[in-house]
Amino acid sequence: LDIDDGISVQVLNDVDGGSAGGSAGGEEARYRYWIHIADVDRWAPRGSKLLEVAERRGTSLYLPTMTLCMFPENMSSHTMSLESWEDKCALSLGVELNADGTIIPSSIILSPSLVHVDYRLTYDQVDEMLDEGVGYTEEWQIGALLAAATKRREHRIHMGSTEGMVPFPIPRGMVTAEYNEESTKYDVSLKVETTHNSGSNMTAGGEEKGSAYCEDGD
Repeated sequence: LDIDDGISVQVLNDVDGGSAGGSAGGEEARYRYWIHIADVDRWAPRGSKLLEVAERRGTSLYLPTMTLCMFPENMSSHTMSLESWEDKCALSLGVELNADGTIIPSSIILSPSLVHVDYRLTYDQVDEMLDEGVGYTEEWQIGALLAAATKRREHRIHMGSTEGMVPFPIPRGMVTAEYNEESTKYDVSLKVETTHNSGSNMTAGGEEKGSAYCEDGD
């Protein structure tokens, strides 16, 4: 899919009027972190003709000059994708974290959902918002998600995850190719960059019938 996943933050105890969390009277803000996956089964259920087409294609191929989608392009890029400013069917997982990055088992929620994506952001846009401080003020959810991802990553490394063996931050490469009509050849370029959230998965963002952040290229 063009955009197949999203993330969001739900404030469970509004200790300071619904802004960046914080605390009041010694009470710490509690968050539930949501992961939203596009509900493809909603449109391509078992035994459907659309699923038969996808099974024949096997997978989506991402090439420098084109993308060959597993599902028909109009479905994968629009109907099934978590597009901005539209209500979309998803399967959502919500969890709370302890201070040490462990997941609170009793907090786990898994449910079909309807999400409304508010943002579709690139890695560069997210980094810029964090660098300028916007990700900790007006768009505080971005900073909260980064803090949770960092906390969770540290716990995983402590428990022996191979993430601890990978340099941090992890460079991200992007290959592009443009056809040169004069030389009748392709000009290939490689862009390497790092992000604030390198080493952790970045996705789209959303909330159940609420707000969402999306990443290009998912």
